[in-house]
Amino acid sequence: MINKNSKKIIEIFESRPRDFNPHVHVSACYIEIDDKLLLLRRASGKLEEHSWGVPGGKIEKEETPEQAAYRELFEETGIQQEAISHMQSLGALYIRKPEVDYVYHLFCVDLHHLPAIALSNEHIDYKWANFAERKQLTLMFGAENAFAIYHQRKQQKKLDRLSGKQR
Repeated sequence: MINKNSKKIIEIFESRPRDFNPHVHVSACYIEIDDKLLLLRRASGKLEEHSWGVPGGKIEKEETPEQAAYRELFEETGIQQEAISHMQSLGALYIRKPEVDYVYHLFCVDLHHLPAIALSNEHIDYKWANFAERKQLTLMFGAENAFAIYHQRKQQKKLDRLSGKQR
């Protein structure tokens, strides 16, 4: 995939490529309320400044992907674990950028109620955006593809649950 703004090539794989050598693992939180997804806008001076993406970040040493998801969600938005009614892993993606390979763990997050958002200094704004609104935003590199895979996997989990299958 080529991002028109930067001409960087980003490849996203649903299964691990043979020559994949991850330098880091990342957890990402997809929070939807009324078909709107929580997006955060990156601050000036940050990687991919002013672009929009979901809350998330690097997994620290000795931390599981789920623990990192809870931590990053709190650090970036102020949403505490008690406000979360359910967090479900939707697996991982394998992302290759020219300078780095990394594993991207997707989490679907359900909340008890619409939370107050307290942004960290990494972000300058937040938005609950529906599909059409997301199309108008400058998203982080690869985000649109990750959104599509997130929705596909979320729907599959829902179908599996309805049919009694577990993945």
